[in-house]
Amino acid sequence: LQADTGKLPTLRHLGLDLNQLKDIPGDGFT
Repeated sequence: LQADTGKLPTLRHLGLDLNQLKDIPGDGFT
């Protein structure tokens, strides 16, 4: 369970990073 739970926050961090990139104009991902 600990291993699976550890993956959840990691995925969340990745999602947050993607959201931050979207907020940056001219990031090339828009």
